Amino acid sequence: MTEGLSALVYLSSSSSTMNDASLEALLRQARSDNAANEITGILIYDDGNFIQYFEGPENAVFELFDKIKIDTRHTSVTRLDYAKIDARVFGDWWMGFR
Repeated sequence: MTEGLSALVYLSSSSSTMNDASLEALLRQARSDNAANEITGILIYDDGNFIQYFEGPENAVFELFDKIKIDTRHTSVTRLDYAKIDARVFGDWWMGFR
C-alpha cells in the first residue's frame, strides 16, 4: 500500500469479565484480521480494562477503530491519541498481548 502510516491508542472497559479462553479467542481473531489489513500493535488487558496501540495504513486504522467502538465486548471506548507516523513500532506483531 502506498498510503501513509498512522497509529491510534484507545482505552476501554470490558463489558464482561474475560477469562483466558475468551482473551485467546479475541487474540486469534485480531491477529488474523490485522495481518489481512496490515495492522500491527499491542493489546493490554488488566482488571477489566483494555488499552491498545495499533498502527498501519491510515484507512485501515480508522476502519478498525470504528469496529472497536461498536464491538459489544467494549464499553467506554476513549481515543487517547492518534498520529501519522513514519515507521512502525511493532512491525512484526500482528497483535502483541500482555
